[in-house]
Amino acid sequence: MENEQEREKLVKREVLCEVSQLVQELMGQDKYFDDLSELLGEEDKDGNMPEVFEYRLVTPWLGEKLKAHGELVVTDFLNLVIWGRQTTGQPIYADGVIGNIVKKILTQ
Repeated sequence: MENEQEREKLVKREVLCEVSQLVQELMGQDKYFDDLSELLGEEDKDGNMPEVFEYRLVTPWLGEKLKAHGELVVTDFLNLVIWGRQTTGQPIYADGVIGNIVKKILTQ
């Protein structure tokens, strides 16, 4: 239970807002595509691309943590940090990567 409360606090503090429609619109423009292409990820060995369900603005601190955990993150797009969230249907605090970040913080 304590871990869940810590997850919720982290998300409230570090996840700023949802920007999916904006990012999708910008990706469709040649001017911004290269800057945002990290959010697309890379093909796996079977030729599949990662599936991103939503895009969120996050703090630079969380962006670095997410990137270190292999998440799709652009760390400096017009001074914004954007996370391509690859899970859906659950609160952000329930994402495994958020749990891993909190666990690491609590054990330091």
